[in-house]
Amino acid sequence: MKRQNSAFLGAAFPVIVAGIALATLVVAGAALAGPNGAKIPTGIQPNASVSGNPFSNISILECNELVTGSLNVTATGTTDDGGGNDTVYLNVWDDGVIKATVTWSIPVGSTTTTPVNFSYPGTIASGAPGVGLYFGETPTNGGGADTIYAQDPVFGYFCSIPTLSHWGMLAMIALLALAGAAFILLRRGRG
Repeated sequence: MKRQNSAFLGAAFPVIVAGIALATLVVAGAALAGPNGAKIPTGIQPNASVSGNPFSNISILECNELVTGSLNVTATGTTDDGGGNDTVYLNVWDDGVIKATVTWSIPVGSTTTTPVNFSYPGTIASGAPGVGLYFGETPTNGGGADTIYAQDPVFGYFCSIPTLSHWGMLAMIALLALAGAAFILLRRGRG
């Protein structure tokens, strides 16, 4: 009887391993399809405050293996982190990785609109669409509990491919015509 059980387990073992591998792939695929950045927990009161969407004039450009961006962030400083200022940050996430962090200070009790610029080498990854912009208090854990507002995904633009002007095109046509005429004349001279 013991031999039959071990034979059954021996035959079922590859099926069990394949089932575990398939379940792992399904869970991993669902994790990759999520947003770019950290999860924002519910029920946590942040220190700085925003009203509605604090982001405006968002511009993200991917060109020559460099991603650059700019936006305006409107927020009110509420916690004195030193010198009468509330320190806040913007994290740029791409496929679960923080690509850029910008930190600045807002005077406590003041609502300001701050122009924020960022850049990082490389391209926008293709695992999740666009990038994620996460604004919050002084980054202690890279997002999450200190995140006040997030916009994810945010889509960027690709730089244009350089082309010739009208005069450049005419010059190129003229050079090709001259080269063609020279080739024909040289070929006739040989034949």
